Amino acid sequence: MIPINVHRVWLSLLSLLVIHELRLIKDSYHIKEELFLSLLTENLGIIMYFVITFLPSDSPLSKIGNNLFVLIGFLFSHIYSCVLPLIRTYFVNNQKAESLTYNKEAFERALKDKETFKLLKELAIKHFEVENIIYYEQYQKLRAAQSMEEKLSKTLHLDNAVNSKKQVQDIFKRFIFQDAPYELNLPSGIMKKAIELNNYEGIELVAKEVYSMLYLNTFRLLVHKKD
Repeated sequence: MIPINVHRVWLSLLSLLVIHELRLIKDSYHIKEELFLSLLTENLGIIMYFVITFLPSDSPLSKIGNNLFVLIGFLFSHIYSCVLPLIRTYFVNNQKAESLTYNKEAFERALKDKETFKLLKELAIKHFEVENIIYYEQYQKLRAAQSMEEKLSKTLHLDNAVNSKKQVQDIFKRFIFQDAPYELNLPSGIMKKAIELNNYEGIELVAKEVYSMLYLNTFRLLVHKKD
């Protein structure tokens, strides 16, 4: 009787299930891509394991051994998902950190540069301040949307204020109102005033405080993290 490891069968089936589910997922951090390639490679290694198991003992592949392909699959998965991202992050972070100085001009550039903004977000996550960077990101999108609406209103004489009001209320519900999913940890006076205003002016009031916190805390850490 040919020995079959049941756990390898289950692992292969579960990998195929995850690969199938990943088809419908979209993400901006390329996690889907990493998972897909890792699981696919591991699965190919497991398939080769079973293929070699059923081959005659005098087959050239049988002499290599069936565990080798499984090992190659897991090694590839580990290198692709863990080692390469660490190496890439190390070099990118060093390049960005070396080019940064702690001043308002550099901070403004960091907020506009996608790569540096991503580093700020990663640092905010590590220091449990992610709600600040997400809020400011949403605030920037709101400003851009309002600017676009103003241009359209002047050009086409359309009133698009409804869209802005909806975005404003969404931001209040997500970040400012009590027990919001990403409730900001700001001075109570500012939060109370913003809630009383409950409009774009309130969002700007909060954004100024968040901007200050990002500059004094997160950006400072990014610039001086090598110290």
